[in-house]
Amino acid sequence: MHIVSDTRESWDERLPGWPSFPVTTTKASPGDLSSGLWSQLVPECPALHETGRIQDTHLDFWDQIYLVGNSSTSQYDILRDFFSQNPENSDRLACFAVTGDNFHGQHHRLWQAVAGNLHLSVSVPLDLPAGPCSLAWTMLPAVAVMHTLNQLKITDFAEDVDFGIKWVNDVLWGGRKLAGVISSVVSEKGRLRRGFLGIGLNVAVAPPIPGGENSQAVTCLHQQLQPNHAQLGRILELVLLSLAELISHFGINGREISTVGGPDHIFQEYRRFSLVVGRQVRILADPLNGPETEICQGKVLNINPDLSLVVDGYPYPVSEGRLFFKE
Repeated sequence: MHIVSDTRESWDERLPGWPSFPVTTTKASPGDLSSGLWSQLVPECPALHETGRIQDTHLDFWDQIYLVGNSSTSQYDILRDFFSQNPENSDRLACFAVTGDNFHGQHHRLWQAVAGNLHLSVSVPLDLPAGPCSLAWTMLPAVAVMHTLNQLKITDFAEDVDFGIKWVNDVLWGGRKLAGVISSVVSEKGRLRRGFLGIGLNVAVAPPIPGGENSQAVTCLHQQLQPNHAQLGRILELVLLSLAELISHFGINGREISTVGGPDHIFQEYRRFSLVVGRQVRILADPLNGPETEICQGKVLNINPDLSLVVDGYPYPVSEGRLFFKE
């Protein structure tokens, strides 16, 4: 595994809690494949400053981890563009940015990348059948966030706190948005060939959501916990570990094939953390797809494995729209 950064300065201040490793520092050659991606991530830094080669660590699922001070555009989009041009690449890559511009969630809704928060994009090669695996991949990043927060072993998670996954891809705490995720896959001849995930998690700052939504609907971990319980570097490490563990349920474990769990495990975890089952909700058509008209309202009875909702009194599964709690 390589950990690559764009600065010789210590990352201790940027990523408090990030583990210290014995690192052998080398200059990356211009011909490295990683340099081709790096020049897109950090165009003002054409040569890699440092490459720390780290072996035999618990993060070695990842071939390369990029730590970038500022990204001029969405790292998620850069990864997708890069691998569309380099489909033969088999690296498992993770990109973290301290700050950046033009970051976004699903449907290209803007996400403010503020220093102190987690902005992570990853890409891994896949060789899986489409169908349930595609759907499980959609659920995976939100489940990884929940696993991460549970691994913090914080004792003040109250049972009555509104803490979990809001359909489809938001994580809430106390009814306010804490994290958002994004996912996509590249498929070929009915098989998934590469997967992309993006996670935005408010750790130190609760920035208002662009687009006029109420900023009071946003929270961050430092508003909920003591700062020493929510160190950004430690959370980045836990997210990377959680993602690696969950990806293994698709049958991939390191470089070996595994039979652990399967996509159904991801679905069961998603449903376990869901905030919507049993709740009275109102679902509106997404205004990005046309008028914001009401699709239905009522009590959510269940979530199907395809992520559609069963709503009491509505004759069809609901597979799209924006969900609002009525109570």
